[in-house]
Parts: sequence; C-alpha cells; structure tokens
Amino acid sequence: MDGKTGARAAPSGREAPAATPTGFQGAVGSLPLVDLLQVWSLNGFSGLVTVTSLGVAGRIYFVDGAIVHAEADGHVGEAAVTTIIGWPQGTFELYPNTATLSRTIEKSVSHLLLDAHRVLDE
Repeated sequence: MDGKTGARAAPSGREAPAATPTGFQGAVGSLPLVDLLQVWSLNGFSGLVTVTSLGVAGRIYFVDGAIVHAEADGHVGEAAVTTIIGWPQGTFELYPNTATLSRTIEKSVSHLLLDAHRVLDE
C-alpha cells in the first residue's frame, strides 16, 4: 500500500493479484467488454481491471476514468488493449485504487477504443 495515496501496489508478472478484489467481478459475454470499459471511464474509475480469457490474463489500469496502461500476452499499451478487446470471451475482476507506475497510453478512452476496433477490423 502506498503511504501517500492509499493505493495498493500493482501486481506484477502473470500471476493473479494477491489482494482480494473489492467491487465487481463477472463474465464478459452478454455485455461487451468495450461497453464496460466506457462505463468505468465515465464513472471516473481508478484501479486495475484484470481480464482473463482462455488462460491468458490482461491488465488495464485506470486513473480518474482514463486508461493509462495495459499489458496482455506480451503486449503493452495500445497493443495490449487491442489484444484484450479482441478476446471472444472472458472474465474480469476489478481492483479499485490499485496503481501502476507505468503510463503507456495517452489517448482518450473513446479514441483508444475506436483505434483498437479499426485494427481488429483490418
């Protein structure tokens, strides 16, 4: 836990976060992950969203509703977001107030998701 912000340190590597999530967890399927990402953005969520699909885990970090960093399957930044939203199914867990020191994404969430869809459509 960070003494200044009260945020938990970000989990590293491919292992699952050590802390128990507070908030929601669920399956991605009936509601597209992109819709959930937009809701979390509009609500000003700060923390970590882990997404797991077919044994592969991805992480998306939010700060005040902005996606600031992502990692998945050897990719970081925008490529990781594209990878994660391209997964056909999966589960997610929210870890509010979990921070990262990395900032690999500068785009707004809407531009990031539009670009990811463009790449997936190509």
